[in-house]
Amino acid sequence: MKIFSLNSALFAALIALNAVVAVKFIQSQKSLGYSLQINQARNRIYTLNNMKIPENLKLLPNNKELDSNFSSQISKSDYSLVILFEPTQCGACLEEKILWNDIYKSGTMPVYAVTYLKDKQELNKYLSDSKTEIPVYQDTSAVIGRHLLPEGVPVKLIVNKKHEVIFVDYVRRTEKERNAFINMLKYFKNNN
Repeated sequence: MKIFSLNSALFAALIALNAVVAVKFIQSQKSLGYSLQINQARNRIYTLNNMKIPENLKLLPNNKELDSNFSSQISKSDYSLVILFEPTQCGACLEEKILWNDIYKSGTMPVYAVTYLKDKQELNKYLSDSKTEIPVYQDTSAVIGRHLLPEGVPVKLIVNKKHEVIFVDYVRRTEKERNAFINMLKYFKNNN
């Protein structure tokens, strides 16, 4: 009789590793007065089968400088922030875009948004009206969403160059929460 399967052992290791990163961040920021509140909704560990962005994934970029092979684009940096959002049905996305733009402008790490919205004109109007400045890809077949199965949108994913999702975060509504997230990204980038 098997008590532990390889999958449950790997899952437990992922949870432990994620907790260690969070604890190190909290300890390092304590003297500066920052705190990071982690809860299950903001730091969900995906099942082992869903921990990667599919490789050779072709999406429609809204910017000619972006590679249409989304996998190649995220492979260009050690870490990227990938945001899954739905512009026409997501009030929290409007709140979060302040954070997305701040991270993008600061150069902390590359930021890419992915939407399932099929209408390019509607997407461009939304991006213009909301003053969203980050590069956006259209995933008109919802490949990433079907693969990762997020609990909701917007969801922020830190993805490494091997396409592995290593951290998951949901809505940050207050300036204090947004600043804590930006500081966590800086810490993560500098210590990994």
